[in-house]
Amino acid sequence: MPYLKNFGVTPERLIYKFDFKDVRFVFLWTGKYDYRSPSLWDGDRPKYAEQMTQLRQWLDEAKAKGIKKTFIVFHYPVFCRAGLGPIPEPDNPHKVIAAYAKDLELVVFNGHVHTTELYDVDGVKYLLLGGGGAEQDPILPGRTSIKVPADYPPELYWKGQPPREEYNYVLVDVEPGQKTKFTLTRYRPGSAEPFGTEALFT
Repeated sequence: MPYLKNFGVTPERLIYKFDFKDVRFVFLWTGKYDYRSPSLWDGDRPKYAEQMTQLRQWLDEAKAKGIKKTFIVFHYPVFCRAGLGPIPEPDNPHKVIAAYAKDLELVVFNGHVHTTELYDVDGVKYLLLGGGGAEQDPILPGRTSIKVPADYPPELYWKGQPPREEYNYVLVDVEPGQKTKFTLTRYRPGSAEPFGTEALFT
C-alpha cells in the first residue's frame, strides 16, 4: 500500500488520517497482540498519550474545516462483553472521543474479539465487527461473555440474547447532510434462515 507513505506512515509512526468527500478518516494503532495483556493499548509507534494528542488535533482540525462526519478505526474494542474484553482504563479512549460528539458525528470501528457488538455511548457509535471470519468467541467455552459493571452501556445488536455463530460485514452509506446508514449482511451456519440483512442504529 504505497499510498500510506503519502499519509505520513512510517515504521516508526503507524497512525494516519485523510479526508474524502467532507468525511474525515482516522486510523490509530493499539499495538501488537500480547497474550499477557490481550486487550491493553500498548502501541508504541506512537504511544497511547501521543496518539490521543494527535487524535485531538485531527478532530479539532476537522471541526475547523466544517467536516461533520468522522470515522475512527483501531483494532482493540472500546466496549465489549465477550472474549478478551474491552481496552482497560486508563488507556481507553472513550472520554477523548466523546468530548467531540456535540460537534461531530463520530463512528468508531473496532475488531479483535471475534463477534459483533454495537454500542451508542455519549453520542458516539461503536461497531465491534470481529464477525467477518475465524472462530467465534461467543461460542467458545468460557468466552461467551465477561463480567461487566451493572451500569455498563447496553449492547444493541444481540440485545440481551445469547450471541450466535455469525459471519457478517457492514456497508456504510454516507451522504452529505443525511444521516449515516449502516446495513449489516450476515450468515448464520445451521440457521433456518442463514442469510439476513439488518439496518443498524435505526
